[in-house]
Amino acid sequence: DQKRDANKLKDALDLPMEIDITLSEAFKGTEKVITITEPIPCQDCSGLKPVNRLQCPNCRGLGYKTTTRREELKLCPGLIDKQEIRYPQLGKFDLQVGKRGDLILILNLLPHDFFSVLDRDIT
Repeated sequence: DQKRDANKLKDALDLPMEIDITLSEAFKGTEKVITITEPIPCQDCSGLKPVNRLQCPNCRGLGYKTTTRREELKLCPGLIDKQEIRYPQLGKFDLQVGKRGDLILILNLLPHDFFSVLDRDIT
């Protein structure tokens, strides 16, 4: 089927996600754990016609179910405010394309009690 083959060539949708980091984490680097809720194809009925999926006890005929997964992300030292970091194929599963998009982490630098940041300088 040409339509199905064309979908395989499309990119999955990316998942932008904002995350807060402290000045110390930005300077030294850190690890963060995030949770992603996503649809995944039902393994019991994903290839069936909709009328045949209605009896599926796993997804109740939707053809997919929602699951939650955790990802541990390493953030390297020297981060800046509003920096975007791309993690290929760690975004949500795109049912139309059949694969995961990229996770785009957007960093928010939290204010510090004593120091401030101007571009890449600490003042």
